[in-house]
Amino acid sequence: MIAPIDFVVPATAQKTSYLYADMRLPPAHDSLATVVLESGFIVDVGWDPPDDPHGRFLVRVLRGRFDEVHSAHLENLEQVVQAVESLARLYDRECIPASNSSAWVTRAQA
Repeated sequence: MIAPIDFVVPATAQKTSYLYADMRLPPAHDSLATVVLESGFIVDVGWDPPDDPHGRFLVRVLRGRFDEVHSAHLENLEQVVQAVESLARLYDRECIPASNSSAWVTRAQA
């Protein structure tokens, strides 16, 4: 059996992945990958629009379950892997980007 794509993220992160190198599109799962960071942020991968074979991957960073602080539509799995790994490193740091701003805040302020 082929294993799902495994992201290189901070060791304290909890991750699930239903992304495969040879997967059919559109995917069967709503959430294709999730990385829950110790900082409380979540990096989530989905497909948008959900049932459209011409859709794109949607990578989002959430503060908690619903507060979206970053999103990007991406064309291929290589871009998704790079985005998830870099966003996980960025949002797991002691200082993180403030929502809709160029300012930085500490985790305690987030």
